[in-house]
Amino acid sequence: MKPVMQKTIIFTGGGSGGHTVPAFTLIKLLMERAPEVKIAYIGSKNGLENKIATQENVQFFAISTGKLRRYLSIENFKDLFRIAKGFFEAFSILKKFDSSNVLLFSTGGFVSVPAVIASWCVGIP
Repeated sequence: MKPVMQKTIIFTGGGSGGHTVPAFTLIKLLMERAPEVKIAYIGSKNGLENKIATQENVQFFAISTGKLRRYLSIENFKDLFRIAKGFFEAFSILKKFDSSNVLLFSTGGFVSVPAVIASWCVGIP
């Protein structure tokens, strides 16, 4: 008999409560209704998602990220490098998971971009 692999759902998203709160609402429901599913979260180190993940005992992976400013700023240029760094960090994190038993669920926000692209690259739906 083949061993049963544990299913994992990795959430990503953040930057505001509008992205973070819906994710943790779903996480709480999953923890109650499907306790056999492993939950993890990829977010920004200083974001709201890190604080909530810690409070809810959800495995948390912090990545570098940038954001889109709709005005001229040198930070927009710097953020291109932060986003690239976040992609490689997310890629490294996601490579540790068995892609046949993992799903990435994004609620959006600037922090989700590197994780979603990295997920696509490693074959995680």
